[in-house]
Amino acid sequence: MKRFNVAAPTPQGPLDLNQQTFALGMNFHEAAIRAGETRLDSSGKPVDALCPMIVSYAFAAELYLKALSLRPIKNHRLNVLFSRLDSETRLAIEVTYMTISGRSSAELQADLRALASAFVEWRYIYEGDGLQVHTNLLIAFVKSTYRAIRTLRPAWEVSPDAQERFTANEVTPSMTVKNLGGGTFLHVVDGTGGALNTPEAR
Repeated sequence: MKRFNVAAPTPQGPLDLNQQTFALGMNFHEAAIRAGETRLDSSGKPVDALCPMIVSYAFAAELYLKALSLRPIKNHRLNVLFSRLDSETRLAIEVTYMTISGRSSAELQADLRALASAFVEWRYIYEGDGLQVHTNLLIAFVKSTYRAIRTLRPAWEVSPDAQERFTANEVTPSMTVKNLGGGTFLHVVDGTGGALNTPEAR
């Protein structure tokens, strides 16, 4: 088997650090979308990558928040990162989140506390006593931060195809139970009652 070494130079190109962070966030956003697509194996059995999907969405949210920050923040918790943004940026995210999910600013704060450590928790799901995640709320927050960046940083270019993928609606069930193997079962919960799957949520 051939081995390949990949070295990423620092800094990576002419973009400033915040825009590089946004670009990396889009990579994880793309990874999350792909991981969320159910495929069928040769026997017709569905194959999912739900834990990587959740981890990738959570990390995309973290990177988007850091891209919007006026100063570097060393933290993973989404509620902490959000609280350290300037008021204009927080408001832009809140308004979009309300449009997508139908939830208020106060509910967003509660949602962020619940989702705060998803990036860490879902990487090590096998170590826990059982976790529940509102996947639609996590996706809604990622979309909200992405749209805030597109509004507040219009000079940061995004291809039309990527823009369409990152803002499209998902077809998400209200509740499913997935067997991840090894006796681990995952409940995927729609925290909005399906509101994200309506035309108004686009």
